[in-house]
Amino acid sequence: VIGPILVDEIEKFVRKTNRTDDVHCLKISHVGGHRFAGNVIIYPSGTWYGRVLTCHIPLLIDAYTSSSTDLKDKLKPLLRGYLQTS
Repeated sequence: VIGPILVDEIEKFVRKTNRTDDVHCLKISHVGGHRFAGNVIIYPSGTWYGRVLTCHIPLLIDAYTSSSTDLKDKLKPLLRGYLQTS
């Protein structure tokens, strides 16, 4: 249920901040958890965040487009783990 809302917010923020060359959002049907708990998986690292809300989108995108460890540290409460990407 929250997935399409997060996708819309990601796409809106990416356009607003002119990062369409840096950020690509792909939709998937289900990765586990509750339908009201948004999940975001960052590639190529395979970093998985859960319980993501629309208010987290700017921080997520800023953290990964800037490679800032300080910003990524702010995301730790949402961190669910890493996918095996071998």
